[in-house]
Amino acid sequence: MRSLLLCVLLIAACDDDDKPQDLSGPPDMSVVPPDMTTVPDLAPMPDQAPRGWTAQTSTTTVSLSAIWGANASNLYTVGDTGTILHTTGNGIWTSQVSMTTDLLFSVTGAGASHVWAAGDNGTIVFSTGNGTWAKETNANAAPLGGIFAADATHIWAVGDAGNIRFSTGNGTWGGETSGTADPLFAVWASGATDIYASGNNGTIVHSTGGGSWAPQTSGTSDVLLGMWGSGPTDIYAVGASGVILHSSGTGTWTPQSTGMARHNAVHGSGKTDVWIVGAGQSGEALLAHSTGNGMWQVSPAPVNKSLYGVFAVSPTDVYLVGESGLILH
Repeated sequence: MRSLLLCVLLIAACDDDDKPQDLSGPPDMSVVPPDMTTVPDLAPMPDQAPRGWTAQTSTTTVSLSAIWGANASNLYTVGDTGTILHTTGNGIWTSQVSMTTDLLFSVTGAGASHVWAAGDNGTIVFSTGNGTWAKETNANAAPLGGIFAADATHIWAVGDAGNIRFSTGNGTWGGETSGTADPLFAVWASGATDIYASGNNGTIVHSTGGGSWAPQTSGTSDVLLGMWGSGPTDIYAVGASGVILHSSGTGTWTPQSTGMARHNAVHGSGKTDVWIVGAGQSGEALLAHSTGNGMWQVSPAPVNKSLYGVFAVSPTDVYLVGESGLILH
């Protein structure tokens, strides 16, 4: 299950006939993704990964949606059927019991002792970092595509029909008014008073805290699937049709380009180290890297399997996750 909250994520690949996609209405966030076995499986053995990348043993064959880490020795990835994997940075990933079988789309944290994951059916689970997870109370069952913790007491999750949920870290989630009915796929914050969310039809909304959100003009009608920033004056939004938008925090968004057909996720270790994962015109998996100057260097992914998440601990410590349990480092 990886489409439109991960089949919007695979817009081009979801149509075998390459027919134009109708994005005029809210996507069905329960759609099961296509079988990707038609893509050549070029996965190398761990000691054969090209271009400096190493394939790590994930202990799962389900697709992995996202990855987050508190530091280089404490990282999590989440995905289908409630999968949560953890590593101490030693290349070994161990499964943790998530207390759900729902697809988990996103994972975030506020340090090693406050970690959340969110996904289908409004599911939100929490861990103190001890390997045990518990469901939190969320009365809204709409699928949640993104979750982000500004700190341990300011956490947002976003999803279908413009749904925005907020928690103070007490285990209970309430609603905020986004001002849009468009599905939201990503959320990011530089702090408790500077929060962004993005989604369908180029929607970007911003909040200064307190539950109120205001729209910003993105200049695109494409679906925006991922957001990340190095700080309040350096924010990216990426998505379908190869769209990249950058803002210095003024409310104005400027387009950039990689030449890729779509971008599934964006993350960086800092302003001069930014990564995007996505696909080319023929559906081939691609990576793009920027030093923050607006220019992007694109390269084939080490393995031609769909990539859904990226997390950069440092310029030399980067993780990619995706289809069929793929983890690259």
